[in-house]
Amino acid sequence: MLRTAISWTGGKDSSLALRICQLDPRFSVVSLVVFRPEEASFKAHPLEVMRLQAKALGLPLYEAIVGGPDYKDSYKRGLNGLRERHDVSVIATGDMDLVGSMERNWIEECCEGSNAAFAATTPLRAYLPLWGASRVGVLDSLLGEGMRVKFSCVKSPWFNAEWIGREIDREVVKELERMHEINQVDIGGEKGEYHTMCVGGPIYQQGGVAHLELEGVNVVELESQKGQGENAQWWVLGFEAVHLRAEEDGGTKGGADGSGCDRGISMAPPLADERARLDRIFSLLGNEGGRFRPAPSMTPPLNCIASRLADECAAQGLDVVCPFAAQWYNEYAVKAQESSSLKLAMLNTYGHSSGCGAFLVGNTAAAWPMFLQWCGERPLTANVSRNADLDNPFDTFCEEKTPNAILQLAKRRG
Repeated sequence: MLRTAISWTGGKDSSLALRICQLDPRFSVVSLVVFRPEEASFKAHPLEVMRLQAKALGLPLYEAIVGGPDYKDSYKRGLNGLRERHDVSVIATGDMDLVGSMERNWIEECCEGSNAAFAATTPLRAYLPLWGASRVGVLDSLLGEGMRVKFSCVKSPWFNAEWIGREIDREVVKELERMHEINQVDIGGEKGEYHTMCVGGPIYQQGGVAHLELEGVNVVELESQKGQGENAQWWVLGFEAVHLRAEEDGGTKGGADGSGCDRGISMAPPLADERARLDRIFSLLGNEGGRFRPAPSMTPPLNCIASRLADECAAQGLDVVCPFAAQWYNEYAVKAQESSSLKLAMLNTYGHSSGCGAFLVGNTAAAWPMFLQWCGERPLTANVSRNADLDNPFDTFCEEKTPNAILQLAKRRG
């Protein structure tokens, strides 16, 4: 099974992605991950709710800090931190479509960049189970699985404040379909028209929790938010506290068998078999299982070669070896030249711009005894200044010893 993390917001799409991975025997979900700025203040998906959802699910919530001058680079670092912390090889998201002017899926692109930048032994792949899915199919799948989802943020001109806190049911789906015909609202909210919060369903019941209960619920109107137009009105779900409720606390588990509880849903007979349930979800989504690209070839693993090269270099007196991606270095070199007078030589990637590895070779004080021995064994001329290779003797030492180490590694590998 593939150790998997779910890109988490606590809304309908990430919750359905989690449910799909729970039912699919290929995946073992071991963590949730949220990408957030240092000073995060998510109005539609409050962090305190996400943390409580993670507790209910019995899963850690890895909080990857993103932001700064290079936003994509911060995502690459966050993905590498996730991989190192939880040893995952897959990150599943609830993405359904491209956002704005993007030409590629953001998480797929960042996974590739993270694999290259950090020379990952085990590459991280993005799984997009909802990619290209029918918007109505997503909502029908949620209802068919007995998921309880509320509107946590809505925006004009499509919605008004009365939608806040409303729970998605068959009538809501029909109403969204009618609205789509009238004002072209994206039924799935993929253009930011609305956001949701999953407060109950089988994903939680596996941990013995019936639902999340919000106390002191109210409607909060937002002003002067990033991206909010001058006359646009945005509302979010406010609350004083949120609690986990187990079945014995008065919660109702219904819907875990696919019957849809008592919310006007009559979609299919109960299904006990996980394969059948998964097939029904993808039949509703109509996207042939979403998108899951094959793992990139990592043979032989760069870190494995680095370990062997480190042994050979240490025998030559060079005891520091660090692998990195040539593409990452070359991108940095270009940026450095654009922003300063620093001139860095570009590395040859030999036609493999996205998958070529490189090694930084250096030394600690452990090199000095071997360097002094090397100096003593070299013949010196009377006029040292004319002997160019001794103008910088340690550079010459390194230039001789590094190829020797590589030659020994090649012989060892046959």
